Amino acid sequence: MTTDIKVFTDNLNEFTSGLKDKLPAVTNEEITKTSLVLPFLHFLGYDIFNPHELQAEFTSELGINDEKIDYAILKDSCPVLLIEAKTYGTKLDNHINQLYKYYAAQTGVKICVLTDGIIYRFFADFDTLNVMDLKPFLEINLLKIKKQHIPDIMKLQKEVFDIDTIYEKASQLSYANKMLEYLKQQAIEPDYEFLRPIVKSFYEPKYTRKAYEKFVDLYKNVYTQYIHDLMNERFQEALNRTPYNDAKSTPKTPEPTPTPTVAPENSNPIITTIEELEAYTIIKSLVHDIVDVDLVKYVDTKYYLRVFVEKRSFTICLLYLERKKKSMVIEGKPRIYLDCVNDIYEHKEAIRTQTRSLLPLLNDK
Repeated sequence: MTTDIKVFTDNLNEFTSGLKDKLPAVTNEEITKTSLVLPFLHFLGYDIFNPHELQAEFTSELGINDEKIDYAILKDSCPVLLIEAKTYGTKLDNHINQLYKYYAAQTGVKICVLTDGIIYRFFADFDTLNVMDLKPFLEINLLKIKKQHIPDIMKLQKEVFDIDTIYEKASQLSYANKMLEYLKQQAIEPDYEFLRPIVKSFYEPKYTRKAYEKFVDLYKNVYTQYIHDLMNERFQEALNRTPYNDAKSTPKTPEPTPTPTVAPENSNPIITTIEELEAYTIIKSLVHDIVDVDLVKYVDTKYYLRVFVEKRSFTICLLYLERKKKSMVIEGKPRIYLDCVNDIYEHKEAIRTQTRSLLPLLNDK
């Protein structure tokens, strides 16, 4: 067990790199448990051969239909965390109801896990006490571990495992996620009550439905502009901390961004989302030493965000981020699917190669 996050991260990366070689042979649930799940629990410090610590085929105290959950982590002979494993690659959404029943049948258990050995989904009862939420408060993919999830995984180690602390932290994470979802929705389509205090802060006439319709599109444009300016400032700050060898890449003070225009009444304006702006900023950061970042621009359309160098025809990539399945398209490459915009970093070389291919076109202008 280690409390040093750097050492733990290195150990975790070494462990997960060994999982990839196993995957072609993981073809059923038993192999998933013995080759993926149990090794991960062992990595976290649990004695997988000690039934006082980890109990397989655990029967709930209510014994519903003699159904057994795959594993229970025990503390003082009592289950504190339940784990249900499915075959690697299985669509976990199809098994949430099964976990829901196990959770209801075992009083005292606050957190349960549904996994295919690579993806681990953590569930609790934050919406209604003793009733498992159908949406996980945390999802960890061992092949795509996000930096912010490292401390969460560290807390699962046997020597520091404290279910009450984890539950409290998880509740805060759940509420934070709900707040974030609400704010994201309000950024895209603010509702009548959300806009009320904003409008009333500067608008003297009575706030009515007509006033809402008058200001809603203006709010969306102003909000997008604010996020754009904020991210641009952060990006420039990051560049100012980066050493440059190429004089043409030296950061410049960003030009003022034009004031957003308000779409005509009854139109459906295209609103650049926070995710799209974040993706755009990531791409700029990846190519800042190849091309002058002031030339890297974007244009938003109904279906995608085009990131280009100076002219729209000099395209770096197309980003489809408003669909249920996010993706990125780079000329000459298969469509790249993204779980989140941070996955763009994993395709750094493809983005940089495409940007370099545009340099002769820029020089020929």
